Amino acid sequence: MTEEQITLTLIRHLKSNDWFVITFDYPQSGTGILIRPDNTDNKSDGFIPDIVAYKNGMVLFFENKDRFVFSDFEKVKRLKNDNSYASAIKRLLGKFNYEVIKFGIGLPNIKKEVGKAIAHKDLVDFIFTVDPENHMVHTQYYAE
Repeated sequence: MTEEQITLTLIRHLKSNDWFVITFDYPQSGTGILIRPDNTDNKSDGFIPDIVAYKNGMVLFFENKDRFVFSDFEKVKRLKNDNSYASAIKRLLGKFNYEVIKFGIGLPNIKKEVGKAIAHKDLVDFIFTVDPENHMVHTQYYAE
């Protein structure tokens, strides 16, 4: 599965479950919204979330990959714990009444990749996987 297929499948899944997709980015397309840290003028600083979705006071930020990549788990952990993105996130979510923001990963539902991801679940708030055969979405991990 490609990262684009994972992103498209997750978007369809979210929408079919009444989530509002605020923004999304296809790999290498430049269509997403750059979230920059508050204290920088460097245009290369920041991140572009693959999907940002909203429902009932909750916001999900997705980083999607076609395989397990440890550095992306570290990146998500930094986003969760680093307040330097707070103003940019607040601007992005300006019109939404949210109480909770969760940061996580979307991956293909391949046993080896899921095993590696679950071993590092403490770095993220959720792990969703997409089955390569039928494109069903599975929740592998979700922190309450």
